[in-house]
Amino acid sequence: MASQVLQISSVANEKIKHLIQLSRKSALREKEQLFVVEGYREVNRAYQCGFAAHQLFYCPEFLNESIHKIQADQVYEVSAKVYEKIAYRQKSEGVVATLKMRSNRLEDISFSGSNPLILVIESPEKPGNIGALLRTASAVDIDAVIVTDARTNIYNANCIRASLGGFFALPIALCSNEEAISFLKSNHYQVLTALIDDDSTEYHLKDLTKPTAIVLGTEAEGLSRTWQQESFQPIQLPMPGKVVDSLNLSVSGGILMYEALRQRSGS
Repeated sequence: MASQVLQISSVANEKIKHLIQLSRKSALREKEQLFVVEGYREVNRAYQCGFAAHQLFYCPEFLNESIHKIQADQVYEVSAKVYEKIAYRQKSEGVVATLKMRSNRLEDISFSGSNPLILVIESPEKPGNIGALLRTASAVDIDAVIVTDARTNIYNANCIRASLGGFFALPIALCSNEEAISFLKSNHYQVLTALIDDDSTEYHLKDLTKPTAIVLGTEAEGLSRTWQQESFQPIQLPMPGKVVDSLNLSVSGGILMYEALRQRSGS
């Protein structure tokens, strides 16, 4: 923690007003390169994954854990009234923090292994779906996630919350479709595109043990034509049912990622 802890008891405090605006406005987050995380578990996981805390707000009345091991530039003890104003969830362990963003540039992605597995998500709209995919990607130990032409801000609180810490554990790149495709081709990835098409191969028939990128589109529109290239390989999940003709994005991604894990573990 910081050497000095300041107290805030008024919801009209400028620090509190700024915190609320930061949680609501993506433009302000981008400008200041800060984002808001709520809950002791989430803040602690972010800290363990190397994220730097700028401000830490805590309420002793709701706090069940020691926050002394979490280092922050500024630390504020807030009243219950103030905490109820800044917390989206009233039972979130008494901690809200602003964290410094990491680089989300594609060129800053680095891989520790020689056989990377990447998840690419095109134009995602729902923060909850992104978060759920990050949660599974972290569980499977995906090397990186690339989000192309995003229609929502990945620093949205719902995205971070739904990831259950996966957001902090993974390298996440933001770029255009064209930039992602250029990156994957220049690095000789096998690119598997999730498409419901007559030419698509069932996912389990593909060799996922080589450097691979799994590409997912939106639930409503699927992948755009940009990803429908001859050098890419379309795959699909069988759906013999008579009513349902599509799966939830996070469900589809989870099945594909765990198939890669199964093959790579030799199961």
